[in-house]
Amino acid sequence: GRDMSALFIACRDLFLDDRYTAVCRLHTKKSPHLHSGRAELFKRHSVENLLNSEGYTTNVLDLFRDKPWVGVAVPPIMHISLGTLGHGWLGNRPRVEALAAMLGLKTPIEATPPTAVYGGMFWFRPRALRKLFAHPWTWTDFEDEPYPLDGALGHALERMVCYVAQDAGFTTQQIISTHSAGWNYGMLEYKLQKLEAALPNADFGYRVRIVENWRNASYSQSSSVRQSLAALVLAVKRSAGHRLPRLVHALRPVYRTATLRHLRSRGDR
Repeated sequence: GRDMSALFIACRDLFLDDRYTAVCRLHTKKSPHLHSGRAELFKRHSVENLLNSEGYTTNVLDLFRDKPWVGVAVPPIMHISLGTLGHGWLGNRPRVEALAAMLGLKTPIEATPPTAVYGGMFWFRPRALRKLFAHPWTWTDFEDEPYPLDGALGHALERMVCYVAQDAGFTTQQIISTHSAGWNYGMLEYKLQKLEAALPNADFGYRVRIVENWRNASYSQSSSVRQSLAALVLAVKRSAGHRLPRLVHALRPVYRTATLRHLRSRGDR
């Protein structure tokens, strides 16, 4: 996040007019709080998906030329070896909301993790980010060293860029190289397989509701036997309906009759 002050203060005079159609913003990406291997992986993820090759870079420039509505192009979120997937806000959402109000943004700030310039490297159309460059940031607006690991102004600005572009009428495009796409897909499939294997055999929406209910219960480790049995019965029913549809159809009247008798017996108590 500390690099954002250099961009929006030191480079302000370069990007307040329309002399550039597209700019690729890079920096050295030092992450002393991360293990050196993870830090290098994060930096490589950013650079390789922005300037992968001469042909790749030409395609990105063509993107900005042929699609004037694109304001920002970013690599996908870096999730390999980092816990960012699904948690991109970290502790920065309140500050982003305050900054959005200060800048007069009309774009709603979403609760789900935002598309952002994680790592601070991205392509952009200066006109799309004019509100950020026009704001009179000062060096004292940014936190002193040692720089906070999260919650600082620079971290909030990383998550503001795409919102500012959207407020100006532009879209954000994610870009990824073929090599990175293959690697990311493999890791995403591995993570999803691990999560899915820990949940009942049911449709995806039901699995999501299970996790959401757990989150709403503050990730409590305790659950009643009745809740566990209900989840198990539902999972068995869904699995049987998928694997043995004819048998389930034949037994449905019997099941309904038994259920009604059970409910009536409870009502008579």
